[in-house]
Amino acid sequence: MTSLPSREFGSFSSVGLVVYLTDDAERARRLLAGPSARYRRWFHATTPEAAVSALQYGLVPSCWLGGDCCAVCGHDSRSDVHSHQGEAILLVEGAALPGQLKAWWVPASAIVGVFTDDGFSTRAEVLARAPAPALSKCRPCRCGLSDLCAEQISRWRALGRARPGGSRT
Repeated sequence: MTSLPSREFGSFSSVGLVVYLTDDAERARRLLAGPSARYRRWFHATTPEAAVSALQYGLVPSCWLGGDCCAVCGHDSRSDVHSHQGEAILLVEGAALPGQLKAWWVPASAIVGVFTDDGFSTRAEVLARAPAPALSKCRPCRCGLSDLCAEQISRWRALGRARPGGSRT
């Protein structure tokens, strides 16, 4: 995918879920510097409104928005996504861990498109039809990795500014 370290694009290293392996920021940095997780196609269920936001801004863990999960969840197969998980299913391509906890965060560029009852639409098609809603303010949680989380939020935001037409709040 790229020669940059996996942490530049929100994926965990192949070591695993670094945010759950340690509360020590320096150890977490060393673990993140390891070999990148394997490149995968995977699926993330959400609402149609949140899908538009994700196609514009990317995906973040719920803990950056005040929730309790420190990773972005997904499935390896579209058939594994249950209807109660959301009306829209994002197709994501990029480095991701096996299992349901896939990545720390996901840049919009890794989201290929979205499946809905109307079929599949690319990111460009969806964004041409519906402008992305304003993005909630992200903030690091208060764990021992809060400084590292703040760095990751900055990297995530920088990717949005680098994309033509991309903007973040």
